[in-house]
Amino acid sequence: MSTQSVGSAGGDGQPARATAGARFDAALAARACRRYFLDDRTKQEIAAELGVSRFKVARLLREARARGLVRIEVLDPGELDARRSQALRECWGLRDAVVVTPDDPGELLPALGAGAARLLRRVLRPGDVLGIAWGSTLDATVSALEAEGGPSPVDVVQLAGGFQGVEPAYNAIELAGRAARVLGGRLHPLHAPALLESAETRARLLREPAVATAVRMFGRVTVALVGIGALHPRPISALYMGGVLSQDMLEALRRRGAIGDAFCQFLDAGGRVLDEFSDRIVGMEVERIAAVPLRIGVAGGAGKLAAIRAALRAGLVNTLVTDAATAAALGAPEP
Repeated sequence: MSTQSVGSAGGDGQPARATAGARFDAALAARACRRYFLDDRTKQEIAAELGVSRFKVARLLREARARGLVRIEVLDPGELDARRSQALRECWGLRDAVVVTPDDPGELLPALGAGAARLLRRVLRPGDVLGIAWGSTLDATVSALEAEGGPSPVDVVQLAGGFQGVEPAYNAIELAGRAARVLGGRLHPLHAPALLESAETRARLLREPAVATAVRMFGRVTVALVGIGALHPRPISALYMGGVLSQDMLEALRRRGAIGDAFCQFLDAGGRVLDEFSDRIVGMEVERIAAVPLRIGVAGGAGKLAAIRAALRAGLVNTLVTDAATAAALGAPEP
């Protein structure tokens, strides 16, 4: 908690504003506030120093806060850099932004997850429908929700097909199921692979009743939560690490200029959505993404900077959870 006494306007020691009542001594109150809030003195110690009773010190402190002579700011450790959050919102026209400040670079992932979980607890309301993809940042987000809980009930929709035989962070159904349990809502799983062998196979699968039911739920999503993957200069993407994209596919995407992905959509540096493999991927289409009111991207680190910028330019996300260094770079001119 940071506290600032504002009882004096300058070096002359005069109060910043006149008091309405003769019984309130603003200069004396400012001295008491400085000793109490800034110097950690007890009320008894302050009373002895000022030659008044401990009860008068308590009244001075209470009245000083009521009259605006003291401002108290509570900072949530490891969560927000409020100044950069505001700058990021203004620079990109975002609905919201959360900038986390991890103490150690190795703590980036849990810090991003904790920041995203706090945001979800703030914006979700009972009756909302949360759409969730997969990846390490979203796994960290769900873990943070599990630790502290969330609003209830909120249904959860799996936004894209899953992977086979991968670690928990990329197990799409399991991750969505965990989110549904902590949010006390119903799970709408998407029982399909993320990438199919052909457009014809995808078309047939989308006609299956269970898959069609989940896909129809895309239209009811009010809040979408996605990670942002990087494909260049090195792949840091759930699609690649989960085995959906082979090395040959990755190279084909790079030749088209792809540098990142979000919602299973591939993006170039200018924010253009590429259609490579789009007719084979099972997930939310661009038109439906644009219709979701709140689209939260969770990503950070220097390796994802270009991909995050592309996702912002594309408008795939309108809210961002990131780290302070990435936020600063996003607000600066490109090299």
